Amino acid sequence: MSQIPLLEPEDRFPNNNHATLTITEEASNHPKQDPELPYLKLFRFATDEDKILILIGSISSIIKGASIPYILLLIGKMLNGFSGVYGPEGKLEGKPEEIAEAAERFWTLGLVNLVFSFLAMFCWRKSSESQGIEIRKRYLKSLISQNMRFLGAQKSGIKIDEECMKIQIGIGEQLSSLIYYLSIVVSGILIAYTKGWKLALVLTCVSILPVWMIY
Repeated sequence: MSQIPLLEPEDRFPNNNHATLTITEEASNHPKQDPELPYLKLFRFATDEDKILILIGSISSIIKGASIPYILLLIGKMLNGFSGVYGPEGKLEGKPEEIAEAAERFWTLGLVNLVFSFLAMFCWRKSSESQGIEIRKRYLKSLISQNMRFLGAQKSGIKIDEECMKIQIGIGEQLSSLIYYLSIVVSGILIAYTKGWKLALVLTCVSILPVWMIY
């Protein structure tokens, strides 16, 4: 009886397919983490029009945020006008000049706040939507150029839309809110130290102390 010849490892697995299969299985068991992308890289698809909208939206968000501490300042001035003093007949007399001046500034500030709030919302949303559409187009173009094996392993297009929506919110509404709240903090500190630096210094120390104790 003739013996069946034994095959060498390289004959049984031509072109080293066994090693390739093993490496592929190990790689699938240990998936790589997605590389982190710098935040400013999210704006690489912004056109010149988008950059202008971002600039206008940023300025509008700063003005809108700076108006909040000024409103509190006007409220204090109006309360001082209502407090008044006692007149010669023993009646409490207010200060109509200060009240009228504060009311007029309230009206002007409300109109300014309305205009810049609209500009901030419109510019940031318009810019983020434009960049989101461009990201979807480039992703679809890159997806079509892949082979069938890659396309078969991918999930539905719902994930694509969710990821693009997250990017769109991150470079639109959230960034606008960040600039708005930073403007409130900075303008509030500046107004506080301008109007009464002694009391502002005390309040700053008192507000920092609990944070320092927590950390």
